[in-house]
Amino acid sequence: MKVEIYSKNDCPQCESVKRPLISRGVEYVEINRDEVDNPQSVTDFLKSRGIQEFPYVVVSEIKDEEDFSFSGSAAKGNNAALIRKIIDIHMDEKADADSDTWDF
Repeated sequence: MKVEIYSKNDCPQCESVKRPLISRGVEYVEINRDEVDNPQSVTDFLKSRGIQEFPYVVVSEIKDEEDFSFSGSAAKGNNAALIRKIIDIHMDEKADADSDTWDF
């Protein structure tokens, strides 16, 4: 699974999404608009997808599942359930990896 979080500085909503992922050991790539060489490219990318708020989370390369994305805080709409889904997928992948290393 690949998780990308498009964020910006001083963004409580961004932190509300990252916090539960960090606490569960979910790895992600953060693209912070305020820390890239070309901030306008991030803004243009998000606008091209109809996204008008931070954070924007993209989840891809999921075994046996469709990619998905969402924007806004962890408390917005169905986002808490989607964050839980990311954590569940992470835990399933971790369990699969752990079972592959068992030596019988």
